[in-house]
Amino acid sequence: MAVEYGINPGTFAFGLPSAEDFQRFAEVAEAAGLDAVWASEHIAWHTPIPDALTSMAVFAARTKRIRIGSSIVLLPLRHPTILAKHAAALDYVSGGRVTLGLGVGGEFPQEFAACGVPVEERGRRADEALALLRHLWSGAPGAFEGRYYPVPAVTLLPRPVQPGGPPVWIGGRSDAALRRAARLAEGWLAYMVTPQRFREGMDRARAWAAEAGRDPARLVGALFIYFHVGPHDTARQTSIDYLAASYRQPFDKLVDRYCLMGDAAACAAGLQPFVDAGVTHFVLVPACQPADLLRQVERCAEVVALARKGS
Repeated sequence: MAVEYGINPGTFAFGLPSAEDFQRFAEVAEAAGLDAVWASEHIAWHTPIPDALTSMAVFAARTKRIRIGSSIVLLPLRHPTILAKHAAALDYVSGGRVTLGLGVGGEFPQEFAACGVPVEERGRRADEALALLRHLWSGAPGAFEGRYYPVPAVTLLPRPVQPGGPPVWIGGRSDAALRRAARLAEGWLAYMVTPQRFREGMDRARAWAAEAGRDPARLVGALFIYFHVGPHDTARQTSIDYLAASYRQPFDKLVDRYCLMGDAAACAAGLQPFVDAGVTHFVLVPACQPADLLRQVERCAEVVALARKGS
């Protein structure tokens, strides 16, 4: 399977880019030959992050070919009927280009409290919501009898362009996320993992998929990874500062393990161990100042060109 490379504008730890640069982000990525553009979200977070579905709509309007995804939408914080409607509409306006990355969150309990969702229910709510999304996208007749989301017999139109709805990838690192991906989704979107941990996670997920009667070979393995292309020392310090601001923890001892830094060749070389471990889709996230966002998209394309040549 050919490896695909997408890019996400990030969590804006240093502040928002201009509205025009944000809108142009997807255009520049498409022109540079990347395969996908992605949008993150938190309802409330340490840094400004636009709503993922709004960002995806902007990206869809400004592009023709490139795939458009969320990495990730916090599923327990959205009513699945509304999310099903939004995702179907995005699939329609984009011509069937949507991938829906979903996760359960929980690392910032305040946003759960702000949405009136008990954080301890997030996993159970997510599992039920995934079933309801499928029910609504399929147009299946009858009510949905859920504990958290009982829904009467309704029909949401338009249906997604992609039969059965957009592919769903589950984000996270825990065994619960791996099981959810294996049983209920089309892919696993890992983050902050080493190549070895990714390989071990995919092995477990595929075993659980087989136990559930699903074809384990069809489970996509994807990775969300930060990068900064530039002189190594500057790239490293910028990445440390960016991630520390975003996650509110020191990254001096973590950055070398979880980020790509340096010139394009060094960053491309850093991707190869993950390709060897089974990653087939990358979500590359620039750790950069807002004014450098579009330049990092162009530098990312240089990294991807070298990675494709080497693989």
